Amino acid sequence: MKEIKVDCEKCEGTGTTSGRRLLECLTHLILIGGEHGKKGDSHPWLDDLPFSAKPTPDLAELTQGLADRGPDIWGHDAIDRHVATEKIISAAGLDPEKWGICPKCNGAGEY
Repeated sequence: MKEIKVDCEKCEGTGTTSGRRLLECLTHLILIGGEHGKKGDSHPWLDDLPFSAKPTPDLAELTQGLADRGPDIWGHDAIDRHVATEKIISAAGLDPEKWGICPKCNGAGEY
């Protein structure tokens, strides 16, 4: 009989907590800022900030360090976001293999 797997209801099949998913979204926004700092322009998401701040080359330098590489012609990708997120978690003194992992499914996303 074939085993049926069901998405974990606690993490909705992601394998991570909402805190980690939020951090990934914020990291994505930082990486977008770096991409546009390198180009010398802005992005609509950044234009809506409550202050005027055009991304600058120093932000591009920071995001390159976080991602371990600069953006390619399409920008930073999901691998860059993952690497940068794990570096931020580590910088906080936490274990990225454990922090933000769903406690119910242990990161599998299903059971």
